Amino acid sequence: QWVIDTTIGYPNADPMDIQTWILGYRQPVVTHVYYRIYPIRDVPVETDALTDWLYQRFIEKEDILSHFYQTGAFPPTEGQTKAISKEMTLSNLWLCFVQSFAFVSGYMWYCIIQYFYQCLF
Repeated sequence: QWVIDTTIGYPNADPMDIQTWILGYRQPVVTHVYYRIYPIRDVPVETDALTDWLYQRFIEKEDILSHFYQTGAFPPTEGQTKAISKEMTLSNLWLCFVQSFAFVSGYMWYCIIQYFYQCLF
């Protein structure tokens, strides 16, 4: 039903990768996320029209990121005088827990599939 266009701004244009996050090579930084929501009915279906629509979004993204790197904040959306910010903090312990759960879950599914495979063949 919706297309969500997300733009991420990193302080000093220096993004953090997941390994850096989890292993703590660097101190956490504030990451800014700007998003816009488009109803799917407003997105063109034909190839040429869709290509033009996507190019227009990327031009807008460049303008938005230029504003962010000049001022340190994303521009406000239409009808607002100031961009709304919300701080989010991810703890390394929580990320470690989520990753561990993913590995254990993957191993569990591997064991279940292996068991059924051995029962069938």
